[in-house]
Amino acid sequence: MPGEAQGHTLAHALSHWEDSFTAFLDDLLPKLANKTATDEDLIDAIHDVGDELRHILYHIHDVKYFGYLLDGPEKSDE
Repeated sequence: MPGEAQGHTLAHALSHWEDSFTAFLDDLLPKLANKTATDEDLIDAIHDVGDELRHILYHIHDVKYFGYLLDGPEKSDE
């Protein structure tokens, strides 16, 4: 939001990133590494990884300071 202080937004994002990274490391990564997982379990886990990445990206968009991360590699070569 225009004029919104970014300190609060950054703190909020960091908290949510911590939750997403914890979910990935503690829950999703073990599911993906499970040699006895069914195909359905693996597909579900991959979808859950996508959901966590979407959540992380949402907060990257929200924190204006990190806007340069959204430029993509093709723009950094110019």
